[in-house]
Amino acid sequence: MGARRIQVSEHGVFETVEEEIVLTHLKSWKPFQRSSRAWSAVRVCAAVVLVSFAIVVALGVNMYTMQTAPKAHADYDGDYNAYPYGECTWFANERFHDIYGYYVPWHIGNANEWVDQAYNYGWQVSSTPSLYSLIVLQDGVQGATGYGHVAMVEQIESDGTIIASSMNAGAGWGSSSDEEYWSGPGVAFIKP
Repeated sequence: MGARRIQVSEHGVFETVEEEIVLTHLKSWKPFQRSSRAWSAVRVCAAVVLVSFAIVVALGVNMYTMQTAPKAHADYDGDYNAYPYGECTWFANERFHDIYGYYVPWHIGNANEWVDQAYNYGWQVSSTPSLYSLIVLQDGVQGATGYGHVAMVEQIESDGTIIASSMNAGAGWGSSSDEEYWSGPGVAFIKP
């Protein structure tokens, strides 16, 4: 065994350096062991840290880069038509802009997804047509493709027939036309 070193400190004589370290640590923790005020402070600090963490998580902040996480379609400001020309989605978005002065707030998704997008943005979704609402046809409904179809309701006839302007329907890809539709299963009308 090694020789024990005796050390004299201002607090007294210790047999070994290790004993001094242990006693020093014990002394530094005494205020926390005896004081309920100190423990209250520790609890408050811990609560503040946890609440701050919860707020950061709720706001979607990336802790490593301190950047806000992207929200659904947050990068789209609505100042342009993000859909590809020639598709029904592009035409419906352009016609919507002509009437309302702004583009739809979403910029991704096929026509058959526009009903869900409308719900996500708090728009009115109905099975009853209204003038200048967007008519959304699900896959295979009234001639819609596997991606669905979207058009602008331009007129509602007395017999319930809906005249809607669209692109990539009866006149073919990239051409606009007015087509007849009717309410029923797989048909929804959306409006802001």
